[in-house]
Amino acid sequence: MLAIAIAAIALTLATLWSAAAIYFSDVSPGSSPRLWWALIYLAVAVAAVVFVPKWRWSAALLLAMFGGALIFFFTRAPGANKNWTLDVSRTPTVRIDGETLTITNVRHFRYGKTEADATSSWETRTYDLSKLRRVDYILSYWAGESVAHAMVSFGFDDGQQLAISIETRKEVGEEYSAIQGFFRQYELVYVFADERDLVGLRTNVRGEHVYIHRLRTQPQRAREVLMDYINEANALAERPQFYNALTENCATGVIHHFSTDKWKPSPWTLSLLLPGYSGRWAYDMGATDTSLPYDEFRKRCNIVDEAKAAGLDHANFSELIRVNLPDPNR
Repeated sequence: MLAIAIAAIALTLATLWSAAAIYFSDVSPGSSPRLWWALIYLAVAVAAVVFVPKWRWSAALLLAMFGGALIFFFTRAPGANKNWTLDVSRTPTVRIDGETLTITNVRHFRYGKTEADATSSWETRTYDLSKLRRVDYILSYWAGESVAHAMVSFGFDDGQQLAISIETRKEVGEEYSAIQGFFRQYELVYVFADERDLVGLRTNVRGEHVYIHRLRTQPQRAREVLMDYINEANALAERPQFYNALTENCATGVIHHFSTDKWKPSPWTLSLLLPGYSGRWAYDMGATDTSLPYDEFRKRCNIVDEAKAAGLDHANFSELIRVNLPDPNR
């Protein structure tokens, strides 16, 4: 009886997942999810339980249906040439020549009062690896304390900052849905950008709360992490991947690239499931400055006032937003 109960629970969960996969996966931009197909699937599953005389046959039919849903789900391939929204219409590629990085498609959009006023700008920029010194962890909050978007920014001695954000690559007419993010609805994209774009967009245009946490990272380690990002970005430019809200999101991506650090969390750490808490977790693990009480530390990491005072046209934007930041590397 226990085995039958466990099997019944497993088949029920498999059936509900299959219906959700049919409902949410591979929905064309602007189209409604496949409600009727999902309901038909559930109706057939219920009929298999109610009308098939033996439970073994019912279970076999449900397993066959689940297998069909898995085939539908996992045989879908991510695309590279779709009608992408302007902000993710290009993917970065990086060429390495000795100590020089040449990055094509560095995003530097120029924003007006609203995001819709943006003037697109994609640049080719060079960075000197020998001048790379630090990595900053950035969290941007827009829906309470638990929900945040995680990014990183690499700082060079010549004043350059290279900001990187792992995001969904949305098509025109497509809106982000956290639920659909579990069902291979979106492709994955790495955005390499100027901080006046990635950070300034969130502080000065969207009105989000942005915190910069300077990490306790030596130059050699910063170099290793950046190279890991570069390898992934180059691979994505050749072989697209799906975004996954649980395993391939903004926070898990950051942790993946820091995978050899002693403060790497498990995949089920709350700070990955709810990235808004990851700033406190990094503080508790000693990855950031801990000389101040956490409340004071967090207050000084908030750079919204500095960003608004600097303005998005200021050439020293990145320097000005960091004037009060606690720095564990000093």
